[in-house]
Amino acid sequence: MDRIGNRMVLLKDRLDALVADTGAVFYIDATPLLDANWTGIPMVAARFAQRFLTFLPDNTEFFFENIALDKELVRAALDANSGQELNARFRGEGSRRLDLSGPGLSVGFFPSIKRVRGYFDVETSISHDLSTLITPEFHTASNVDHHMRAMIPDILTNDLTLCVSDATRLDLLAYFGEGLGRLATVYNGVEWPEEFAVRYSGEVGQRPVERYVMILGTREPRKNIAKIFEMLTLHPQVLEEMRFVFVGKTGWLQDKTKVPKVLADAEARGRIVFTGFVSEYDKYKLLRAAWLTLYPSYFEGFGLPVVESLSVGTPCLASFSSSLPEVGGPLLPYFDPLSADDLHAKLTALAKLPQAEWDEIVAGGRRMAERFTWDEAFADLIGHLAPIISAAAAESRTGDAAWS
Repeated sequence: MDRIGNRMVLLKDRLDALVADTGAVFYIDATPLLDANWTGIPMVAARFAQRFLTFLPDNTEFFFENIALDKELVRAALDANSGQELNARFRGEGSRRLDLSGPGLSVGFFPSIKRVRGYFDVETSISHDLSTLITPEFHTASNVDHHMRAMIPDILTNDLTLCVSDATRLDLLAYFGEGLGRLATVYNGVEWPEEFAVRYSGEVGQRPVERYVMILGTREPRKNIAKIFEMLTLHPQVLEEMRFVFVGKTGWLQDKTKVPKVLADAEARGRIVFTGFVSEYDKYKLLRAAWLTLYPSYFEGFGLPVVESLSVGTPCLASFSSSLPEVGGPLLPYFDPLSADDLHAKLTALAKLPQAEWDEIVAGGRRMAERFTWDEAFADLIGHLAPIISAAAAESRTGDAAWS
């Protein structure tokens, strides 16, 4: 049994003992799972939900605000990798009000913003990034207002706040000081179904693929795809050497992410391609077949597309910003996200790399990606949360004894 497998066995034993001692029931906020297309936060919520159901099937419940969700509907959504049916059906026949009257300790887990606070005996939520605070110019005014109103009340009503990187945790401390209670870093993870590799081998295998650069992520200003357009405008010959394939749904402030008119012909000729949202398998296939991925974001809390790219053996040229060096590792090439010339210089240098150096980057990227698994993330979450649950249960028993 490998290290992770052994850790999971120990984790199962620890959870069984924790539940036996405290009667803890874990209530998972399913709000992010109601999105039809899962990327980013909904994907994070889904991966944690799967593990709660695997390790604690009888002690896991799901909720939206004060509504309890049918676990089977959630399971179906997880199987489909989409919340479309869940969103359509969770308020229907059989829906019920969330009931916390049982004897055990209630533990609320919020994968993002808390729509209710102070509802559970123990509460924990994930802080993904401080982009609405640090880079508000990349968000709509309503989005900034929504997040800023929630951020501090969420943290102050938490027993534990999870940060997706040390960069995010240090941002919280830098902007708000030490009075935020318990903060802990729990990284995101990456995983692909085993059948993806088999399917890819049959569909693509060793067949030659025209060189392309893939840009994965929602099209919104913070992702800085305008810098790619600027680089291509200044150096149009790059488009004859490789295609640029943008994968992801359209976000907000779309006027800031449009292809400039000077590149319209390149788009018409298929040198610039926009796929929109794609399935998990198609994302895997596009990532694995790409020569390189490019992640020019101004600001990230983690940088999941970087790790996804490295996990399939495709190097990533990323901006040297926020959390990206933390998750990309020391061998990844980085560039200044403010400089189209630096982006071009780094891209050109990569195209000229000797094969041995390229292979070293690929191998280093795979090793880095292996650090980030959802099993490890869940184990870290429980590792931080279990002592808090045990302490809360002991305090509750002490209080009950004092009243008896």
